[in-house]
Amino acid sequence: MLLKEDYKGLREIKKGETGEGLLIEHDGFVSLEITQHNKQLKESVEGHDGWYVPKPFVVDCVLQKYGIKNANGRIYPEDVLKSQVEEYQQVIAERRALGECYKPDALILTEEGWKTLEDVKEGENVLTLNVETKEIEIHPIYEKVEYDFDGDMVHIYNNKIDDVVTPDHKFIIFSNDDENFEGRVSAEELLTNSYCGNGFIPMMEHNRFQKCTDVNLQAINVETIPYKGKVICVKVENHNFYVMCNGKAHWTSNYCNHPADSTIDLGRISHNIIECHWEGHTLVGKLELNISEGFRKLGICSTLGDTCAQLLLNGWKIGISSRGVGEVKERLGTTYVTEYQLIGWDIVSQPSSPGAWLTTHGKEDLQQYVESKNNDSVLSEKIDKLENILND
Repeated sequence: MLLKEDYKGLREIKKGETGEGLLIEHDGFVSLEITQHNKQLKESVEGHDGWYVPKPFVVDCVLQKYGIKNANGRIYPEDVLKSQVEEYQQVIAERRALGECYKPDALILTEEGWKTLEDVKEGENVLTLNVETKEIEIHPIYEKVEYDFDGDMVHIYNNKIDDVVTPDHKFIIFSNDDENFEGRVSAEELLTNSYCGNGFIPMMEHNRFQKCTDVNLQAINVETIPYKGKVICVKVENHNFYVMCNGKAHWTSNYCNHPADSTIDLGRISHNIIECHWEGHTLVGKLELNISEGFRKLGICSTLGDTCAQLLLNGWKIGISSRGVGEVKERLGTTYVTEYQLIGWDIVSQPSSPGAWLTTHGKEDLQQYVESKNNDSVLSEKIDKLENILND
């Protein structure tokens, strides 16, 4: 089992991969339509004259499953997930980080040419890199994230790179030896020298992937710069885009609201899960949003909890991603999580894995997700039998 001191700098285990690392699953959600309790909350808000927000703001949510293949193609055996959920019952505070961002004047390469991050719009096509094939692909921006930052940014520079980014911003790294994708390294890891590899940040030449030894991570300078102002990032498929800062361009990561490590930022609390229990194979629960008095009285969004509440009251469905560290193995063509340490659940605007969303318009639709204890699916039975055989 991975120990807590091993958490920092873990690579994320992607869909279809095996090994030890960070596991992010995108199978949960919260909506004001999924339970009668949530519907009553919505009706209570709509039934008041003027602005009204309940105190506390508690909603039902769907969190995760065991024994059933999830959106990433992985199966969490019952004993593995249930033991972690039992420990998690003692955890009352969820601490979350928004993500990684550049200054607004950084440039992003769109299908129409270079644009600043401040000017680029959702829906515009930008260049992305398929890290497995090294082929350049064009995908639309499906979300733009921006917020105010007051603190130390990280300045990373030499003759080929000149970036100023938030400490959590990550760079996609390829191996110097075989030029294969190695993972993502944060600016903070470069600042503290906790990354000991010799990989490089890829560039582009003549619309092709290019290795550049000058952007080897052992050949760059790193320092902090105080900054107060807006920071911006965009989210696209492949989780990267081509950026230019101070006339120097390279590929960069865009994990904007799926925290890609196991550290938790206490300054960005959005919610507190106050209860969770099993309904068949599915973990459901209640979470209390961290609502400010400004939102409660005037509707002003100043916390992440305020933003989540506003989206829910407007009829949006919000995704929930579990985050943990563990080991993934393949057995007889099926991918299992064999070791696991649950960190918690993040509220996210849009899961990155297809199939993570469920269209729900009431309790009856929720039953498509929550299997009855007395009516388990055939797939579940086969998985349980297979797991028993493998454990014998």
